[in-house]
Amino acid sequence: MRVAVCSYPGSCANPGDLAALRSWARTVLTARSSAKEPAVDEVVLVLDELATDALVSGGVCRAASLSFTADGVRAEVTANRRSVAVPATRRWSLIPVLASRWGRRPGAAGVRMWATIARTTVAAPA
Repeated sequence: MRVAVCSYPGSCANPGDLAALRSWARTVLTARSSAKEPAVDEVVLVLDELATDALVSGGVCRAASLSFTADGVRAEVTANRRSVAVPATRRWSLIPVLASRWGRRPGAAGVRMWATIARTTVAAPA
């Protein structure tokens, strides 16, 4: 399976950095948009929620990326913490609604949190 990965060139150490992350994601997604890609707003929202979770849980979002696969778009962030516990917050009730698959796993650089937003079929305007 061929995967195209776009990595965010910065990190998010405080809430003010999230606007730049969202802007980057919107630019990448708009440049790659097609009728079969997930809605740009959904992907940006999921990426923002993952990065926000990294920040409010006392960490830093060290890395963020968007991966384009045959299944859809995978938003991923790496937080500099070790806990993989899923907090009972709005973020973790929203992500399963928008994502077809999602998860968290520990790694050498911290916890990776990811969500795949499935490709959609967009009907032609009537």
